Amino acid sequence: MLFKNLREIKSELEPLKKSVIMTILKDLNFKANDQIKAKLKQHFLRLITDSVNHREDYDRALWVRLGYELVGKRDWKDVLPAMLATEIDEESITFIDDFIDDEVQRGRSPTLYKKHGTKHMIIANGIIIPISVELLLKNADTLNLDKKQQKFLINILMSINKEVSFYQFSELFYGGIDVKNMTKSKWLDLYKFGTGGMIQKYALIGAVFGNASKEELKAISNIGMSVGILQQIRDDYIDYIDNKTKIGKTPFTDIRNRRLKFPIILAYKYANQKDKVKLEKILGKRDLTTYDKERIVRLIFNTEAIKEAIKFIKNLEADIVKNIKRLPNPTTSAKQCITEILKLETNMF
Repeated sequence: MLFKNLREIKSELEPLKKSVIMTILKDLNFKANDQIKAKLKQHFLRLITDSVNHREDYDRALWVRLGYELVGKRDWKDVLPAMLATEIDEESITFIDDFIDDEVQRGRSPTLYKKHGTKHMIIANGIIIPISVELLLKNADTLNLDKKQQKFLINILMSINKEVSFYQFSELFYGGIDVKNMTKSKWLDLYKFGTGGMIQKYALIGAVFGNASKEELKAISNIGMSVGILQQIRDDYIDYIDNKTKIGKTPFTDIRNRRLKFPIILAYKYANQKDKVKLEKILGKRDLTTYDKERIVRLIFNTEAIKEAIKFIKNLEADIVKNIKRLPNPTTSAKQCITEILKLETNMF
C-alpha cells in the first residue's frame, strides 16, 4: 500500500510541478525578446526546475494525504496542491541541510548547491517558499476553508521553517559541547523540532483540509510526531552503513560533523572508559581511517545500546497504534500505509 500510494502521488504531482514552474515564469512576466534574455530565462528555468525536483521521494506529500485520509476523507486528489506545497517547502529545508553537511549527493542526483553554487541556492530558496504558501491558500479557497482554517494552515507551514531553522542551529551548537553533557532527553527535545515536527505538521495540514475535530487533530499530531522521530532514528543509524550508493548519502557524516545524535549518545553511554576516550577523539575527525569506522560501528551497535534503542522504538510504535485507535473514521488505506511505514522504519532493528 505504501509504495502504491507513493507511485500514485508521483504520477499526479509530476505534471503539477511542471505547471507550477511555467506559472512562475509567467508571473514574472519573463519575455525573452533578445538573445541575452533568452539565455537568462533558460538558466533561471533550469535552476527552478532543479529546485522543485531536488528530492526524489514524495514522503512529505504522503503525510498530507494520510492526514486527510485519517479523518475519513477518501478523495485525496482534492488536496494535491497542498501536497505539492509541502514537497516544495521541504526542498528549501533540504537545501540548507545539504549545505550545512557539505553533502554532494541526494539520492541519485547532485545537491543543489553543488550543482548551481551557494548563491543560486539562496536565490532559489527565496523563490520557492512563497510558492508553497500560494499553493496552500489556493487549495484552501477551492475547498471553501474559512479564514480561521486558512490562517491555521499558514501558521503550520511557517512554523515548520522556523522550527527546522532552530533545529539546524541547535545541531551546530550541540556539536560544540562535550559529549558527556549530551543526554537522550536533550536529543529528544531537539528532534521534536526536526523530522518529528515536520511530519507532524504535514499530517496536520491534511487533517485541517479534512475538517478534523480537536480530538482528531491531537491524535494525528501525536502520530506524526512519533513517526517523524522514528524516521529520524532510522536515518541516524543508516549513517553508519559504509555504502554511499546503498544509502544515498555520504556515510559517517554525523561523526565528521560532530553531530551528537541518538546513536552516538547511546554508544557513549554504554562504552567502557577506554572506548569513551577513543570516541571523543574520533568525533569531528574529517579523515576517518578504516579502524576508526570499525570502532564506531562496534560501539554504535553495542548490544546494550541497541537494546535501549529498540525499547524506545517499541514505545513510539505503541503510541502510534494507540492514537490511530482514537480516530473514529480513518480509511483502511491510511491504516495499512502507516503499518507499512512502521515496518520500514524499524526493520533494521
